[in-house]
Amino acid sequence: MAWEWVTPVAPAVGGIVGAGIGAGFTYLAGEKGRQHVEKMAEKTAASQLALARDARKVQAYEDLMALMIDVALIYPEDPSQLPPAPDIPTTDQIRERLIKIVISVGLHGSREVKDLANKWDELVMALFLHDRKFQMAETNRPDLVPLSDDEYKKTYQELSEAAQALRARMHSELTS
Repeated sequence: MAWEWVTPVAPAVGGIVGAGIGAGFTYLAGEKGRQHVEKMAEKTAASQLALARDARKVQAYEDLMALMIDVALIYPEDPSQLPPAPDIPTTDQIRERLIKIVISVGLHGSREVKDLANKWDELVMALFLHDRKFQMAETNRPDLVPLSDDEYKKTYQELSEAAQALRARMHSELTS
């Protein structure tokens, strides 16, 4: 009589223990699954962020390259050439774009491109100032003297070299 209770209780205890172990492993499996999903979501978010960052960088570089072409059209190598055609952007339009694009490159570009863009920007601003002084000198402002032909050519040469270095650096970053 002492052993009569074992037969019904043993399977019940085994079932309870088995259910507990099963529930525990089910929980652990679910937890691992949740952790995996969280890691994948983090990786996806990081990947999307990196892609968006690269897209902004590419856009900033493309805008800067287009601006460099427009600046080259406005400022010819020989300052005695005729003024630009009406379909070429004005210096005011260029200056507005220049500010936005230099800020964009500053935010999204590499350190090397930022430095080269700042040097190029300073030279473009020197030519802008040359234009302003020239316009003001024509309006009886003798205190403002535009660049001499030699100074203009020197600034233009430096601008060309800075533009070439900037294009090469952006190209190497975008193709690597």
